[in-house]
Amino acid sequence: MRAQITVSPVIPPGVDSSYGEFHFYKFGVCCWTYGNFRGQVEYINSLLFCSEPKYQGATSFEYWFFPGVQAHVEVIAQVQGLAPQDVVVNGIPRNPVTGKNMPLVVE
Repeated sequence: MRAQITVSPVIPPGVDSSYGEFHFYKFGVCCWTYGNFRGQVEYINSLLFCSEPKYQGATSFEYWFFPGVQAHVEVIAQVQGLAPQDVVVNGIPRNPVTGKNMPLVVE
């Protein structure tokens, strides 16, 4: 898993910009949770911020923005090993990771 946070480029007053010349700010904080345990807390410090779990078995991603910060949060699944086995649907082997026999979606 990977969490990607895209912060609106309008930086509200009151956001800590002590590292502003390097384009690092303090927009908020976030952490991954592992069951009842919260992992390491990270500052959301750039307009495009990405975080990945530090340990196996992450169950959720928590975040909190400082007042006035607007952002879009997206959690993305990443394939980091071998593709899973094919799944048979209506007698046809399919694999959504590799795209095998997946229908083409046209909009």
